[in-house]
Amino acid sequence: MVSTTPRKWQPPTLDATKNWLYREAERGNSLVYWRGFLMCDRCRIENIDGKYFYRLLYPAHAIGELMWKAYEQGKVTLVQRKRGIADYDYIAIRR
Repeated sequence: MVSTTPRKWQPPTLDATKNWLYREAERGNSLVYWRGFLMCDRCRIENIDGKYFYRLLYPAHAIGELMWKAYEQGKVTLVQRKRGIADYDYIAIRR
């Protein structure tokens, strides 16, 4: 699947995302931490000599993992806003 994410949108860096999560964000603040289709943007399947491998892609995988762990720790609520076909805003809301 080809990403339909507009090229002009740039995700926050991993460091900026950590800074928001652990230092800047107050209860109720939100951050769009990814735009596109995160499941497909996080990894690619590669066929090497007839064997299939997942290749994790940075920064999508790292930011996705960071936010999922923050959700599991009760730090954020994760929501999505659909913008189009395979185009979502992934939003973290600080608890």
